Amino acid sequence: TGSAGPVPSSARVPSSTHDESYTCGFPCARAFAAFVWLWDRQPAFPIIHVHDNAGFGAFVARERARGRAFRSSALVLGMHGPHRWEREANRAFLSEHHSLECDFMERTSARYADVVVSPSTFIFQWAVERGWSFPDHSFVWQNVMPELPVAATPALPGSIVTNVTTLAFFGRLETRKGLAIFLDAAGRLTTLLAERRVGLVFLGSAATVNGVESSTYIRRTCSTFGLTCTVVTDARRVEALTYLSTPAVLPVIASLTENSPYTVLELLGMHKAFLASRVGGIPELLHPQDVPDVLFDPSPGALAARLRSALTNGIRVPRASASADDIAAGWLGLHRELVGATGDQLAARLPPAPALPMPHPEGFDADAHLPLPLTSRGEPTVAAVAVCVAYCGGRDHQALLAATLSSVAASWPVAPAAVTVALPADVHFDVSVPGEADGSVTVLRVAGANVGLGSLRTACATAATSATHVVFLDAGDRFLYRRSLALLLQTAAATNADVVSAAIHLGDEPPAPNPSLRGGSGAHIRVPLGCTGVALFYGNCA
Repeated sequence: TGSAGPVPSSARVPSSTHDESYTCGFPCARAFAAFVWLWDRQPAFPIIHVHDNAGFGAFVARERARGRAFRSSALVLGMHGPHRWEREANRAFLSEHHSLECDFMERTSARYADVVVSPSTFIFQWAVERGWSFPDHSFVWQNVMPELPVAATPALPGSIVTNVTTLAFFGRLETRKGLAIFLDAAGRLTTLLAERRVGLVFLGSAATVNGVESSTYIRRTCSTFGLTCTVVTDARRVEALTYLSTPAVLPVIASLTENSPYTVLELLGMHKAFLASRVGGIPELLHPQDVPDVLFDPSPGALAARLRSALTNGIRVPRASASADDIAAGWLGLHRELVGATGDQLAARLPPAPALPMPHPEGFDADAHLPLPLTSRGEPTVAAVAVCVAYCGGRDHQALLAATLSSVAASWPVAPAAVTVALPADVHFDVSVPGEADGSVTVLRVAGANVGLGSLRTACATAATSATHVVFLDAGDRFLYRRSLALLLQTAAATNADVVSAAIHLGDEPPAPNPSLRGGSGAHIRVPLGCTGVALFYGNCA
């Protein structure tokens, strides 16, 4: 939090408040806002703590590693759960370009931090398997035990708790937290639960399960099994922990995946008997001898067996793998090592700043030979380039289509061999499509219900059987300068890219060669690609 002041011109980038010029997504904009806020206050903070999720410290890490800022501060990254890990845990695809942006920024934060601390070995292993890089000062240390709003139960670790009358699902009411596993396991114990008059309580924030609001989903399922259940979605932390501290309540954490959940830490600190799934970093929080009694494989059968044993034979209060005092002492020791170390002292205690390979999208050699056939006058000609313009109709869009086709016709020094306008079969023009009469433009009418841009582009590309390159435009898109098409083709040829995407270039002339690039030869220009985090990440909309 805080008000971000001005940034020196040597480090200035477009402000996140200027949406028209700053195209990165919310995680990127938030990380930049944090960078600006910290920049204004350096060197006020000898230690800067950031978490991994969404790359909150990416800009700070990058500028610090370059030696341009924050060299008197130690950057400490906490591994709590990266964005991709969350998506995988929710069985979800990286379906948006901002997911790639988050992943890149998270990796940048980890790679260039001074210290990386993970509460579990599990999340380190997960990241390393996916190609993350970490500094030498990276280690596993559990999170500090949170201050509990309730007193520990009278039961001592290792003692046996009996007479359980309530099974409490503890966690967000969603699939990832094991809601379906818990319900299916309870459904296998209906007779035992009825005989012992054991009720079910669902304690957590609401979510959606299979398109149904979670409270409704739970009540329907309980009704099917003939179970008595209570759903509480608005309890505050102190209320939830107070309820769970009741001796007759057995909390169940049935998550499909976890890193190092505070729910388990809190229950351990309360000396509370509980059951939890054997996933992620949960086993690392328990004393190894207590793991077989407390943890279960995340399946309805395994949980049902463990619940049956707890209800009939009682359940042991587990011990933590490390004491809260030892964990706190370790964190204090780390801070004592870092606080007060400035300049050369900090450099001596921490790894040197790595050399950053931060390539810029410098484009291609504009003076080099173009791998394109030349005319007798030495001008490149492209006989195998097809331009596909998708047009969905609308009286107001006819003028936009005309502007698009006009910009294509004015392309220089290359001209496409084929220009096709794809439109739904039921779309009609007041006049003919520009260029249709003289044969310079082919009109492709696509039949079908609800034909959209994706269908039009696919049909147009399919028809371009002899093209080596296909350029996609929508009605209203236009080349802002005559060499635009040549620029795209040169980029594709020089980079051997399968796809080249260009964002809007502000101005009526092509970007001029920059003498400062590549030793001042002036032979390189920048190709506008928009936000680098989303370049070339596009889907064909239906």
